[in-house]
Amino acid sequence: PSPTMEAEQLAQEKQMLAKVQKSFSPKELQDVLDQAKALEEVQKADDSPEAVAAIPSLTLDDLDRDEPEFPIHIEENAFGSGVTFVKHVVPASSGIAYFDLGFDMSRISYEDIPLIPFLERMMLETGTTDMTDVELDRLIGMHTGGIDVEKVVESITPDGSDDRAASPQTRLRTMLFIRGKSMSEKTQAMFNLMLKVITDANFDSPQKAKQILREAISDIESDISSSGNDFAIRRIRSKFSILGFLGRVIHAMH
Repeated sequence: PSPTMEAEQLAQEKQMLAKVQKSFSPKELQDVLDQAKALEEVQKADDSPEAVAAIPSLTLDDLDRDEPEFPIHIEENAFGSGVTFVKHVVPASSGIAYFDLGFDMSRISYEDIPLIPFLERMMLETGTTDMTDVELDRLIGMHTGGIDVEKVVESITPDGSDDRAASPQTRLRTMLFIRGKSMSEKTQAMFNLMLKVITDANFDSPQKAKQILREAISDIESDISSSGNDFAIRRIRSKFSILGFLGRVIHAMH
């Protein structure tokens, strides 16, 4: 960028205003000044009580205290796939369909947990066997409102128990979700793209893998200098809860 760009723009603006001012007659110029002064006075003046009273307002009694409940349809072994399918209609979605597909990650070994964020990026940023990453990204932007890969780790404990300590009753829900959204008429195109991401990601791309790892290292170095306290907080939390411990392990490469 030019170091004199701001000064040049200000000079151009002054020349334009001077040119416009010269085109006005004394009376026209005075009219403009009078209008500007009148507008300033209107903006500074307080609203009349009548105007304030006309502003719509709500009280707590006007709010519905009951959260809306939408009918949920749960189908076990949907289409003979062994997958549990959950569907619900949201009237206010404006014709947008949201689809989340979750995979159980509980069988991932402890040593491989830090690679989960790396897997998330590889699935979306390496393309497929017949598309480059640029072509895949273009199709996702053309047919959907976005496709993301996201991990979900939740602690499931009996009511009243302390989730900060491991116990025989403590369970973890560890899922890898592929999330997408599109207009209802574009859902088939979205499903096809999500299927490509899941089954046909080009993991045999060492150059892209190195690029992602270099970016991860760069992010760590930048985050340490700007937000080093986050690393300290993450380490402290890992001592007091299972989720905190897993969070530290999962973010090992961040």
